[in-house]
Amino acid sequence: MTMQYNVTVQQGADYKQDFYPHDKDNVTIDLTGATARVHVRANVNSQTVLADLTTENGGLIIYLDPNPDPALEFVGAAWAFGFRISAALSSSWSFDKGVYDFEIVSSSGVVTRELAGTFVLDREITR
Repeated sequence: MTMQYNVTVQQGADYKQDFYPHDKDNVTIDLTGATARVHVRANVNSQTVLADLTTENGGLIIYLDPNPDPALEFVGAAWAFGFRISAALSSSWSFDKGVYDFEIVSSSGVVTRELAGTFVLDREITR
């Protein structure tokens, strides 16, 4: 099931947010060899991509966290995925708000939509 998560990025600042996928028994989901992709669009029907984030272009990350927060109650290392939006990248954007979804593509090509929601750019004043 896709988790609703609304993103607000402060333009001109680095943005980092991680998520830890797990099953109903709180066992981490193996993301070995997976990639991720996000398109931000003005609305769900728009053909225009306002922002294109992928693991390949560095806007997203998938990694094995050797020491996840103990509050997450994982035993040992846990897989994580997340946003890694640089200050330079967010400074280049000119939109105010859109919608997005965060897809993970497994090493075997299975696509899972993990997150979806609004994507707000809190516009920079000091440039």
